[in-house]
Amino acid sequence: MAMKRTALTLVEMLIVVTIFAILAVIALPSVQSLGGTQLAAAGRLLSADFEFAQAESIAHPDDPRLVRFDAARQTYWVAAKSNPLVPIRDPAGPGTLLVQFGDARGAGLEGVSIKSIDLGGDAELRFDAWGRPDQAQPARVVLQSGSATLTVAIAAGTGDVSATQP
Repeated sequence: MAMKRTALTLVEMLIVVTIFAILAVIALPSVQSLGGTQLAAAGRLLSADFEFAQAESIAHPDDPRLVRFDAARQTYWVAAKSNPLVPIRDPAGPGTLLVQFGDARGAGLEGVSIKSIDLGGDAELRFDAWGRPDQAQPARVVLQSGSATLTVAIAAGTGDVSATQP
């Protein structure tokens, strides 16, 4: 009795490869949009933190707030001018206003990083008692997820915050 060999023919193999290619083409946009969604969410979080620091500066004119960045650790936080190295408490939660994408307040934003910071030569964006930034030129923070970037800009005179993608 002869053994019958079971193996895929070349045609069957090509069909399987074609099906996998079609599935990959269908799945790729959803994977890419997830990165875009995370990038947009990270931009909204950073914008909200800038606006919160402005509002807190107006509410606490004796000790205005600032947003400080640590590029090496990929973190930023909102702090009081009197103690810029210590994040202030989060009024909406149990922690502080320290953000590292992918952890705590930045949970769910894995893959987002701080690509560049342009705050007039230092790592802080300080606000005065009227909520105006200490910048002579617009301040910019560029966030990145994969090859996509998003720029959060703060207008020099008004402190208006905007987020744009190229």
